[in-house]
Amino acid sequence: SRQAGESGVAALEVLRANVPPDHTVSSATSALAKLLAYHFESPLQPSELLAHQADFVASRLTRTAPKSDWHNALKLGYDVQALSYPKWLTSGPIGEAVAQALPPVVRPGEPIGPVDGELCARWGLPKDCLVVGGTTDSIAAFLAAGASAEGDAVTSLGSTVAIKLLSSAYVADAARGVYSH
Repeated sequence: SRQAGESGVAALEVLRANVPPDHTVSSATSALAKLLAYHFESPLQPSELLAHQADFVASRLTRTAPKSDWHNALKLGYDVQALSYPKWLTSGPIGEAVAQALPPVVRPGEPIGPVDGELCARWGLPKDCLVVGGTTDSIAAFLAAGASAEGDAVTSLGSTVAIKLLSSAYVADAARGVYSH
């Protein structure tokens, strides 16, 4: 068990030694860096599973184990091109520490499950109400703005200031906080 500051430093050292250069999880603010730091402070238990906010709410509504979506799982290390967790994340030093805590990932819009019947009755929801995989606020804003052609760009203010550009090229520069969904 380490102090909070020491755990964060240790997490970044593990990431730098095991993650591809310029990967978005290299940032101290990535979900993976935070998960590793948490693990170094208090080792993850087999029953623990990481859940982003949207994952947690969806799991409570469906009363099932948390599932994530492509975009929320991105800063956890999910590969949005291969649509899977990469080997460097599921094995080796990182995998040994956190692989059991990685949530299953569904595509945005894919059904996760029906809202629990008791909750439907309590809130007056239809019994066939489904919870589906979501996305981040900045991706939702990008889609809501109608961006659909290569070169379309949207700036939005939500949980962060996000600048999104529709491109056929995959871009990643962790030093500048630039990454592709």
